[in-house]
Amino acid sequence: MASSRNLVLHVHCLNLVESYNIETKQKNHQEFPDFDGNITNFFTRLQSRCNLKHVKAIVFTSMGGEFSNFVGFYNFRLKCREFCEKHQIFYLFLDSIFFQSFSLISQTKTMVKEGEKVMVFLLDILCPPTAFSFIRQKKNYRLVTQVCSKFPPFTQQWQEDMFQGLNPKKIIFSNGSTKRHGLCDLAKAEIFFKSYNPIVIDLDDGLAHTMDTIVNKVLHLMDEKDDPYDVKVPCWGKCEIRYNGRTLTETGETEIAPFEKSVIIKVVPKKSVSMYGTFSILPELVKEIKLSEFKTKKVKVTLKLDINSFYDFKVEPFNAKEEEDAMANVAEKLCKGNIDADKKTSEEEAKKNDKENCERKPTLNDPEAVIIDKQVIPEKAQMIFDKQNFSVSYFANGKKYNVNDSEGMIFLIIFPVLNVKMKFDVFRRS
Repeated sequence: MASSRNLVLHVHCLNLVESYNIETKQKNHQEFPDFDGNITNFFTRLQSRCNLKHVKAIVFTSMGGEFSNFVGFYNFRLKCREFCEKHQIFYLFLDSIFFQSFSLISQTKTMVKEGEKVMVFLLDILCPPTAFSFIRQKKNYRLVTQVCSKFPPFTQQWQEDMFQGLNPKKIIFSNGSTKRHGLCDLAKAEIFFKSYNPIVIDLDDGLAHTMDTIVNKVLHLMDEKDDPYDVKVPCWGKCEIRYNGRTLTETGETEIAPFEKSVIIKVVPKKSVSMYGTFSILPELVKEIKLSEFKTKKVKVTLKLDINSFYDFKVEPFNAKEEEDAMANVAEKLCKGNIDADKKTSEEEAKKNDKENCERKPTLNDPEAVIIDKQVIPEKAQMIFDKQNFSVSYFANGKKYNVNDSEGMIFLIIFPVLNVKMKFDVFRRS
């Protein structure tokens, strides 16, 4: 039996609801009273105007202006999630500015080769030009940077700051209502980036076709339609896990959801691990877990975010034997790879020595052979210098490992503010 859920709803600022019927291609537009702070009233009005049994998905954009802190906004989104799950409706939360930028890639059907970049500039929107950079992956695009430069627009210094070392293959301009605001960044941008032959989309025209992008996004996430112009959803806001004044892990504006990262730390009973959330500017304490609750020597701190950035922050006991087993497995695989690579050469050298010295030398497979020290041998070490600190990590067996200090913390050194971010890679000589 075919499903009767054919409607996709787009809720914008909680006072505008657009609907799209997948079967009939019919669109509908409804305006609601301004949000009064009571989400129950909003959903009551929504139910009175729409049969929820026919709704397949609801996409929420540009919400949050009504809230002043992370916790309040997060709790509001939880209520939206509860409503959708109660009525068996797929739901998705998207940042409006991000959505506006990646929607242009879909609308213009911009395609580049894997590894190449596309930049979308938002112009003439009552603020300095803002650029979003996307990199082409195998089956989709991924947000790389979001930049609004402090330098005067359309200068060499401004371009270098906006490009952030990237070399875009294609550029798209979305220009605002210049007639209403009397702005003219588009004309300057077209001259400045003439060699890129940029694509220009009027903001109003782009907004008129956002419903098509929303429907494609929903069907793609529900595995009902393949969209080659799809863009991975970044995390909403910023979440940060801190311990003893240091950052263990965090999600930035370009981190992709779902997100998951774990860090092993030593237990110091007097200390705690805290989660902070940033909604506007300043981070807020969301949750704190005291380490005095744990009896093990170490704990595993995990932060998970689903595609809608609903978090799962937890601290769990960590068994030392698990750590030893994990390291032993990595070391064993690395050493096995080294042994296999050198086995033929070693055996040939052994045979040569047998002939020269008239005696037998033990091969690597012999019980008489010297046991190889099974340590993780890094393929590459990396130091990353940021504004106020630098960290050290290394890569082995295709994985990244952070260098920890004596307390089991990520090795991090703080120093005075720099104006640049530097990264150095050190490769192991073969």
